[in-house]
Amino acid sequence: MERPKSCPKRTRLKSFLAVLLLLGPAPVLARNSDEAGTLSQVDAAIRHRDYSEAVSLLRSAAGKGSAEAQYRLAALYRAGQGVPKDLKKAFHWMRAAAATGHAKAQYSVGKMYLSGTGVARNMTTGLTWLDKAAGQGHAQAAQLISQARQSQRLTQARPAPPEPGETSNRRTARKSEPRPKISPGTAQKASRNGRSALMDVVSRGQTDAVKELVRQTADIDAVDLDGYSALALAAQAGHGEISALLIAAGAAVNPSRAERSPILFAAAGGYAGIISQLIGAGARLNSVDARGRSALERAIEAGHAKASLHLVRAGADISRRSEDGRTILMKAAPRGDKSILLALLAKDAPVNAVDGRGRTALWFAVDSGKVDAAAVLLAHGASADAIDAGGPAPLLRAVERGHFACADHLIDAGADIHALSASGNTPLMLAAKSGNIDLLRRLLKAGADIGRKNRYGYTALMFAARAGREDTVKLLLEEGADPARRNSKRERAIEIAQAAGHAHLMKLLK
Repeated sequence: MERPKSCPKRTRLKSFLAVLLLLGPAPVLARNSDEAGTLSQVDAAIRHRDYSEAVSLLRSAAGKGSAEAQYRLAALYRAGQGVPKDLKKAFHWMRAAAATGHAKAQYSVGKMYLSGTGVARNMTTGLTWLDKAAGQGHAQAAQLISQARQSQRLTQARPAPPEPGETSNRRTARKSEPRPKISPGTAQKASRNGRSALMDVVSRGQTDAVKELVRQTADIDAVDLDGYSALALAAQAGHGEISALLIAAGAAVNPSRAERSPILFAAAGGYAGIISQLIGAGARLNSVDARGRSALERAIEAGHAKASLHLVRAGADISRRSEDGRTILMKAAPRGDKSILLALLAKDAPVNAVDGRGRTALWFAVDSGKVDAAAVLLAHGASADAIDAGGPAPLLRAVERGHFACADHLIDAGADIHALSASGNTPLMLAAKSGNIDLLRRLLKAGADIGRKNRYGYTALMFAARAGREDTVKLLLEEGADPARRNSKRERAIEIAQAAGHAHLMKLLK
């Protein structure tokens, strides 16, 4: 917890949050220490709302070929932060980042093509970029591909308006249509993108055409230039009937390139029915994608409860850890789905395992404000006082993030109310800053030290005065807080309130 600062204006805060949402919480993707240093400076500039400085740094790094800088600069152009809003420039830089293989940029470029944002609308090109992102494990890209192709199918299926005088019964005519006419040899021809005719009709969801090409003994396991088979494409797009056809025709469910396994794509899209088909055909449950994630991890990260439960119950490995040490349970906790957590705990997932920073599944649940998840984990023996490498125990994190219902559960479970953050802040100090009277009373009743100071000499009363919390100041004074105490800068609560412009607190603190 940093030393308290002056409250930013609401409009500036909204702008700041908007940029953070655009850039996303992903870790810095740097090729070298210089680039990492520049991106860290960009993060600092955005935290301080100095968007002009952020843009200057990003332009320099983007011009030198940094894909992450190009991606972030594009986001600022889209938001109009630090630069005039310019969708064409946003597309230019996003396309540059995507060309290097940046998965999030590829996803964004695909969306921009689909919506015609900063570039002419082009469904085919958009889907191509989304395919590339999905191939790197981008779950949202896989979902969008499915949605876009479903929309495409509905459009293609919509009948044209009848000609004047037309009296034929279209439904009858449609029933009498012959099966698709596909000339012999078509099954073996490849299109310009390296996809066979079979792959093309699978991508478009044309079931009858798939049947005809399979009948022609097409090479059912051929792959395109990106390594996708027809079955992988069907699983990615959620074409359950087609995937069943291909499996019945002998399509390989375990390709030589494990990262292109159909089950990974079905899991990312949440297609439980296709997952069931693949498992029944002998698909390996624990194949991993290019980022080392299994089907279960992809399903959980994408928030697909039904697909996740299907994989857990089928015996997917729940002991896996990501590079940063996170377990499957830790990844499920911030999603907040009790059914998944209970299924994992029933399989003996270690509830108090820690990642590389000492964080537990409970810490992740609390950090995300998932009350039900926190309750389930506490009921199964999660430690309420596990401290991460950065300092805050779960109770501190809950109060700091404003997740007060989680804080109540932690206090009920016996969490240490005297826990300290790296800056020496206590739960009482943070509650005073937030102005949550009910939580403040709970902590005081439980024996929280009202006069304790943090590393900078701030007491709970000073936090409340700095934030202008009149009701909180009154309660703390009633409970015996001393307004005469001084911080490390020799300031009393009244002087802190005055400096922050809270004149209405002057009489209370005299």
